[in-house]
Amino acid sequence: MRNEARGDGVGSALLAEAIAHHGVTRVDVNEQNAGAHAFYLARGFRVVARSPLDGDGRPYPILHLRIQEPVSPTVDGHARRHEH
Repeated sequence: MRNEARGDGVGSALLAEAIAHHGVTRVDVNEQNAGAHAFYLARGFRVVARSPLDGDGRPYPILHLRIQEPVSPTVDGHARRHEH
């Protein structure tokens, strides 16, 4: 995503669509990408594993994240857990 578009809710909307309509429950994030890591943590994902190498065998650790339960973005783009 372009820097000037960050914070406008586009990423949150795309993630909500992927979760709600495509069953996405897992994502992989480069460990060095603190912004992406924080984005997913704020939306209910938790780290479940870590790989020391990326998919091409390079030394760029990958964090494997999973969402525990569905969440909806709020107006400010942060997660709100669904009530059961």
